[in-house]
Amino acid sequence: QRASPPTWCPRAAPLIDAALGDTVEMALNMVDNVWQVLADPIDLEFAIMNLAVNARDAMPRGGRFVIRCQNNRLVGSETLLPDGEYVLIACSDDGEGMPETVARRAFEPLFTTKLRGSGSGLGLAQVLAMCEQAGGTAKIDSVPGSGTTVRLYLPRYRDRQRALVPDAETAQQAAPASKGVVLLVEDNEDVAAGVAAVLETFGCEVRHEPTADQALDVLTGGARFELVLSDIQMPGKLNGIDLAEKVRSAWPAQKIALMTGYADELERARRLGVAILAKPFNIDELHALVACEP
Repeated sequence: QRASPPTWCPRAAPLIDAALGDTVEMALNMVDNVWQVLADPIDLEFAIMNLAVNARDAMPRGGRFVIRCQNNRLVGSETLLPDGEYVLIACSDDGEGMPETVARRAFEPLFTTKLRGSGSGLGLAQVLAMCEQAGGTAKIDSVPGSGTTVRLYLPRYRDRQRALVPDAETAQQAAPASKGVVLLVEDNEDVAAGVAAVLETFGCEVRHEPTADQALDVLTGGARFELVLSDIQMPGKLNGIDLAEKVRSAWPAQKIALMTGYADELERARRLGVAILAKPFNIDELHALVACEP
């Protein structure tokens, strides 16, 4: 009988599974009595979600995404981490893989191999940053045609373990309160699934529309949202900037933000005076938009 996984696992697993879609099978393998780590659970969920979305992109015909969590004692490790006890979270896919020259750059900010218009907005640099902030690191191993494994190393946290493992009642009380509904406008279904799953970790409900034209119809029908979050490039008559201009004109109180990975679109978007997420954005930037902050 397997012990109950750390508190982030039950919450994150359904979201990760949803982001992977119907053609990718997810497996979660954990050893008994996994050590505690000192890391923000939302940041950790975001990192795993990030890896899941990238894995799905690497498996266009479907496949398997496996999360393995175990205790690990490092001595003289090639990770350059100090010797000691770490929790190892290894995320593996059996997708297309990548050559060594690409794998070496995978954690660089803004680095992507995705074609224009297909980027997820979820950068691997944020995965490494989360691990380093917790005192650990991340490593990537990939073989073209054989898949990719990303290993997250997080130091064991020994003190105040009782405070870090709340009981069910406390965990329920600490669950994020609903902050309303976000209208997500994104034509790429994989990207939409990943971003929606992250928004849900913030306590938001998400309504997804694949085009700005359809989103405008929803708004014209009287619906209002905590936030309208729209990509810029989409099929149809309107793009995201057009949508933002119409929202600003017709419903000035409606909060809207745009996301893009292309510098040539940023200047026009900035002139609107709306919030802009430059892909790949990080969790803090996205969270700030839906945190009901003044």
